[in-house]
Amino acid sequence: MSAQRNILILTADAGFGHRSAAKAVAAALRETHGDDCAVEVVNPLADWRAPAALRDSPLDYDRM
Repeated sequence: MSAQRNILILTADAGFGHRSAAKAVAAALRETHGDDCAVEVVNPLADWRAPAALRDSPLDYDRM
């Protein structure tokens, strides 16, 4: 039995389906590898510790 792999997918909610693509990759990994991997999709820009300029960048992107 192999050790479980932890996979972190970083994405941003900045249009053009970034979150959808990240979720699709995560689902494919779970389907292919089952319990051999733990997949987490995270938006680091949504974290309160991110600089305000970065946290607001998806909003700026949407205004373009």
